[in-house]
Amino acid sequence: MTAAEVNAKYQQIFEGLSPQFEYHYSFPSLLLVSIFVLMLLFMASSEKILQGKIDFSLEKLVIVLGTFVTGSAIISVLVSALLSMSTYNNAKETAAAAVENQIEQWKMKTAEPYLASLPAEKHTLVYLKMAPEVQTETTGSFISGTGDIKSHSELLTPMVMSYEKDGKLITRTEKFPSQMDLSTDGSPVVEYVTLREPLGVVDPDQREKKLCSGEILCLIPDKQAEYMPGDYNHTIHLPKNYRFTEIK
Repeated sequence: MTAAEVNAKYQQIFEGLSPQFEYHYSFPSLLLVSIFVLMLLFMASSEKILQGKIDFSLEKLVIVLGTFVTGSAIISVLVSALLSMSTYNNAKETAAAAVENQIEQWKMKTAEPYLASLPAEKHTLVYLKMAPEVQTETTGSFISGTGDIKSHSELLTPMVMSYEKDGKLITRTEKFPSQMDLSTDGSPVVEYVTLREPLGVVDPDQREKKLCSGEILCLIPDKQAEYMPGDYNHTIHLPKNYRFTEIK
């Protein structure tokens, strides 16, 4: 598979994407229902009119019917607007969740396998150090209504490593996977793949035409790409008897 094919699969997520608004009530049906309800109210008072308890002329009847029809139209417009807003928000949330899920599936089934298929490069490490740091995670807040704020600290152990590539010294600090699979007299090396072109790119024309235009509710990610060119899938290979000390 080529990078172009990977990007084509990514763009398929957004092609033809538009939330389907399912109105349980349309404006015409709302209008008819409103008129029917108001006419029932009018008929309920017609008995008193026929008995002469209420002075009612033809002109007054026309005015009342006109008021009923106007009221029905206003009620229908208001109810239809409320239903439209509710349906729009529900459709947007549903579509956004679906897009996010499809992007994750694309990463797992298409992008990551493509990265793994790229030719691996190996370089001898010129610097390697464990760099423990504390990361604090806070959960809960008064705003969300939990009533309290909880936090806990977790000790992470990222590595700081440096290696030469194309005449430049590259330094990275991350949690890299490591394997103690080298001979006892071997030197620590880093293995990785290099991505030459971005992955997960939306066609510029598609972005310009559809981004925030209402057609797809701004669901296209507002970033250049899911994977920018660079080095990925770093794995550190260490001698079997290696002890973590600084390499300088």
